[in-house]
Amino acid sequence: MGRLGFKGSQRLVLHKDLGTQSLSSWFAIFFFVDKHNLESLRDEIDEIDSQIVRLLNQRVQAAVEIGRIKAELGVDPYDPAREEQVFEKLGAINDGPMQGDSLRTIYREVISASIALEKDLVIGYLGPEATYTHQAALKNFGAALSYRSMPDIPDVFESVEKGECEYGVVPIENSTEGAVNRSLDLLADTELTIVAQVFLKVEHCLFSESEMGDITEVRSKDQALAQCREWLSRNLPQARLVPVSSTAEAVGNCKGVPGIAAIAAKLAGGTGLPIQAEGIQDRKNNTTRFLVVARNPLPRR
Repeated sequence: MGRLGFKGSQRLVLHKDLGTQSLSSWFAIFFFVDKHNLESLRDEIDEIDSQIVRLLNQRVQAAVEIGRIKAELGVDPYDPAREEQVFEKLGAINDGPMQGDSLRTIYREVISASIALEKDLVIGYLGPEATYTHQAALKNFGAALSYRSMPDIPDVFESVEKGECEYGVVPIENSTEGAVNRSLDLLADTELTIVAQVFLKVEHCLFSESEMGDITEVRSKDQALAQCREWLSRNLPQARLVPVSSTAEAVGNCKGVPGIAAIAAKLAGGTGLPIQAEGIQDRKNNTTRFLVVARNPLPRR
């Protein structure tokens, strides 16, 4: 007879029952506490979101007032030098854990939304949509402004010169392939002013409805094909390389056509075409520099 009058086997069963009950009780307690903490944190986030929205609207209202003053002075609302100052200040006051690039991306869109309320700016770029130039334009100006795709580089210059677009974005050089001669020639003859530059890391993807072993032809802009030449030689030695006018056109050519692949930016994935391989450029630090051109020079500071 053990303590409390229970036999050994009875104590064992009792201990098992108590252990089971104890685990169940502790699980319920922890679940209740975790759920309570979760709801409390969500309430805190909701309150922070309310403050953020209120402060963002205050910021936008101040920016719109600045835009009104600029309009009276005949100054364009887009000021890349001032924007860079803002980004630098944000980086200086950011203690984390948010990464600096993420914070810059968020504020890029905040500034873009402010400019859109000040004036309906139209940005011309070497198209079509989803090309690297389109991507560079979005990186520089944000998504809130209006964009107009142009079929060729001279069309971008002409649209800005005629006042159809306030700004134009064109490629000027690539770290692998060198200068874009057409842009250089037009810059030498135009009265447009360079107001900003954009550096874009070029990461090529292979799009196709066919598996790698079934691809017999790869299409893209000639520069993109050249930047992936070694990868294509290793992985698709049987494929014929066909240059077309743009990476976006190459993607469009692949839809519903078996055996054909396209090289383009990941942004082109919005078309629904499957990506068979990513990061296929021969140089991982492959970068293209783009220029932003305008009729009016930037204001002096």
